[in-house]
Amino acid sequence: MFRKITLKNFRTHVNTTIELGPLCLLIGGNNAGKSNFIAGISHFSKLIARAMLVDEFNRPINKEVTSEDFFPYRHRLTSPDEPMGFSCEWLGIKYV
Repeated sequence: MFRKITLKNFRTHVNTTIELGPLCLLIGGNNAGKSNFIAGISHFSKLIARAMLVDEFNRPINKEVTSEDFFPYRHRLTSPDEPMGFSCEWLGIKYV
């Protein structure tokens, strides 16, 4: 189970951290960033899954993650030298 999720410089989230419990509801007004937060989790999960592909013999398949994968989703007011980021804490272990 995820305990904490952080998005940095993704769409409308400059630096957003949400701590999760057994039940988590995202509640807010229109344009509060609820859908963008879920989209960020989905986007970074797909990048991680693509980087960890294996063939039928359990050998890694290298599919590079390029800057093209990030650019359309960067927060529009972020400077070009600030990276996008995703981190999650899962069962007390932090993955960045």
